[in-house]
Amino acid sequence: MRALTKKGNQLLKTCITLLSFSQMASSKKQFYPAADRNKQPILDILKDHISLSDKRKCLEISSGSGQHVSFFAPHFPNVRFYPSEESRFLFDSINEHVKSDGLGNVEQARYIDASSPPETWYDGKLQKETLDYVYNCNMIHLVPFSTTEGKQKSSPLYI
Repeated sequence: MRALTKKGNQLLKTCITLLSFSQMASSKKQFYPAADRNKQPILDILKDHISLSDKRKCLEISSGSGQHVSFFAPHFPNVRFYPSEESRFLFDSINEHVKSDGLGNVEQARYIDASSPPETWYDGKLQKETLDYVYNCNMIHLVPFSTTEGKQKSSPLYI
């Protein structure tokens, strides 16, 4: 095989890069570097607190891209995860992460406004007595203060 010239090699790298960008652009999955960086340390903490023996339910508030729930779910096959997000445009990303990872213990993403009363979350189907865990990460520093207040007001009911 003939060695590529320097110019040919650069052209090949450019084509591969463009292909990678077009694949990312066509995918519904969003990717956040921060979520990728902190997923393992968060999982390590969750393993200390989530039971591995009984069937459990975990509501994830502010699921973002869906990277966390799709990373955590295989480690807790006994837990049914309920991802949620206020930004509806992220539903496709969350659901695509779950689908592409073949996860059977994660529900479809649903809308939750964390500043609203908890009894309205998940269309009122998830009440205090139906949840074992509520998980939230990477939200408080990104949202209006009213959302943080709403989440804090609900925490005695759920956490």
